[in-house]
Amino acid sequence: MVNYYQGFVDFIDRGNYDLNALVERIKNFEIRGDIDSDQSNELLNLAREKAKEQDKYGDFQTQIDSMATAIASINLRLDLIEQKFDMLCQETGIDIDISVPASSDVIAEFVQPTGAHDAYYTGDKVTFNGRKWVCTAPEGYACTYSPSAYPAYWEDLGAA
Repeated sequence: MVNYYQGFVDFIDRGNYDLNALVERIKNFEIRGDIDSDQSNELLNLAREKAKEQDKYGDFQTQIDSMATAIASINLRLDLIEQKFDMLCQETGIDIDISVPASSDVIAEFVQPTGAHDAYYTGDKVTFNGRKWVCTAPEGYACTYSPSAYPAYWEDLGAA
């Protein structure tokens, strides 16, 4: 007889897996009756515990440096645009408010990140399965998995 439970344990211990895919596979094996609900819960907890979220998207420092350079370039361009806009307003006598409006209470739906550029970080809020969630990942870590796949990094804020 095949011991699916031990196979999952060995796979998890080797590491380097996609947590979302593994969670779905474990749930499917439970539905099929290949593992019982207690084994499924143990495997899900083990997989979440051993998932190396910080390694999912490669070298964070390289990505951070690249993003910092891009942000500096964008800020410089925005400053130049604002200066030219101010000069145009002074020349024409037109006074236009271009300030950024206050943020709304609308929280976007969770979208599976494809890289560090669109991952969720501490304080980011999403809606997921009809509920509001906030990312509580430790500093320097990202929430790259959904609240159901990796609940340790999400706090449930209640109904959306």
